[in-house]
Amino acid sequence: MAILRINATRQGAMIAPNAAGGSAPWRQALDAALDALPDQAPVVVLVHGYRFSWATRQNSGAPFCPQTRLYSTDPQTPVQGVWPRAANWPAGLGFTAEGRGTQGLCIAFGWDARRPVLATILRSGRHDFVEVFDAAGAAGEALADVLTHLAARRPDLRPGFMTHSLGARVALAAMAKAPWLALDRAVLLGAAEFSETAEAVLAAQDRAGGTAQIYHVLSRANDLFDALFWTLAPRRRSVEAGRPCRTLGRAGLTLRGGHRRWIDIQLDHDTTARHFQARGHGLERLGESISHWHFYTDPGAMTAWRAILRHRPGWSIMALREAGLDQMPAPRWSRLIPRLPRPLVDSGLPPSTGSSGAASFGDDDRISTA
Repeated sequence: MAILRINATRQGAMIAPNAAGGSAPWRQALDAALDALPDQAPVVVLVHGYRFSWATRQNSGAPFCPQTRLYSTDPQTPVQGVWPRAANWPAGLGFTAEGRGTQGLCIAFGWDARRPVLATILRSGRHDFVEVFDAAGAAGEALADVLTHLAARRPDLRPGFMTHSLGARVALAAMAKAPWLALDRAVLLGAAEFSETAEAVLAAQDRAGGTAQIYHVLSRANDLFDALFWTLAPRRRSVEAGRPCRTLGRAGLTLRGGHRRWIDIQLDHDTTARHFQARGHGLERLGESISHWHFYTDPGAMTAWRAILRHRPGWSIMALREAGLDQMPAPRWSRLIPRLPRPLVDSGLPPSTGSSGAASFGDDDRISTA
């Protein structure tokens, strides 16, 4: 089994659903999956964002279940548009339902990130996003229990992450609860979190010996959604300056000096697009002005995240810095306001090749545990 599904409830309890519609104790299911893995096998944890929930309620059924919509094992065709489309994250990263331990282990983590909007406002006087924002922290603590159990059972393994949107808050909360864990690379797509939170997590890991290498991917096409996050999320204030915190979507940690284990990559920047294209990961959705989901619905982007998480040569943080991918992002709203620089309106890139589907990975698809 290459894919293990674990769902966290609002109360922090966890279950491991199975194909028959039942469930098993998550520790038992995780132990069975770990027993099948060779030494130093790749392990990747997937974490979805806002408005998805595994729970089967009237307002949160199959169309919004991450286990069937994002962590699907069915082939999916990337489509255009701003609505969150079906996807196959595991296959994009090299995991299949029929795969064995040689593929590594994909932990498809589900949490309850959906609330009824009107009912929540009437009941609590708060927007539903505020409740989900708080719930993300609790889900992260539950995920930390999974990672701690995994580390105790298999200390040779270093789990990595791929998260989207508010899923980054879940992953960072897990790292904050267990900062000593030996973790691998984390790809945070369109992170809905504050930069000060990320800095605090990195500082805690530095003190405790944590090892996460974090690839934060932002996009100017995501500016609208980042602004919505800033508007709806509980406001934080910077301790040292007394100013409101910045969202990671603005410029990551670039404006705050960065960190040796963190890199900010603007997906829709010309330098990024050219570098990805040169390495066989042509991006297909560069022309979009507004999108929150192109981070994973663009096949070329998914093959790049796969290369990072599978430790392909040339994808370390240092290598990407040397290639110039950590430069200052373009100004906010530059995809929408004509007078601001728009580096990708006419990038001159050749048509994409080698990234038109989950199976088009070529020779770069060899499993590596380096």
